Amino acid sequence: MVVLGVIVILSGLAYPNIRRWKEGISVKNFAYEFSSVAGSAVDYARSHGVRVIVAVSVSESQNWTGNSEIDPVIYLVFTDNNKNGTYDDGERVLAYGSSPNIRIKTNEIGKACFSRTGRCMVFFPVGPPNIGAVDRKVEFQSKIYNSIIYRVTFRSITGITEVASGN
Repeated sequence: MVVLGVIVILSGLAYPNIRRWKEGISVKNFAYEFSSVAGSAVDYARSHGVRVIVAVSVSESQNWTGNSEIDPVIYLVFTDNNKNGTYDDGERVLAYGSSPNIRIKTNEIGKACFSRTGRCMVFFPVGPPNIGAVDRKVEFQSKIYNSIIYRVTFRSITGITEVASGN
């Protein structure tokens, strides 16, 4: 009984740390996923000769597509065939990401889009991305543990991304 009591006490002490560790892995994986998707957007724009938008939500209730199966979406990547900066019928969704436990802490992407409820980067078939003259960052934060933050930085000239812990 004593051994069983010690095991119960130790597992009770370890549970919060295990949960925090799992939450940190979740935020980190989401940041790396977003970084990979943004890099793929650059490649897609150049290889298909189309303009590609990477949009990042500034609202937790963001509704990019009107499809309730994938809302709320934290980021959306799509082809912008008519060059209006908004996702329209007939434009191809290349990727989207959402998570009920992750929020945007910081969003420095320069261009407002979606009636100012989102921030967008535009990747062109040729030339540098339209993200401004300085590096931009997006920070993803755990809704459960506010201290767990991962930052994705976009290099202004190339659009290449870098992921780092924001803690």
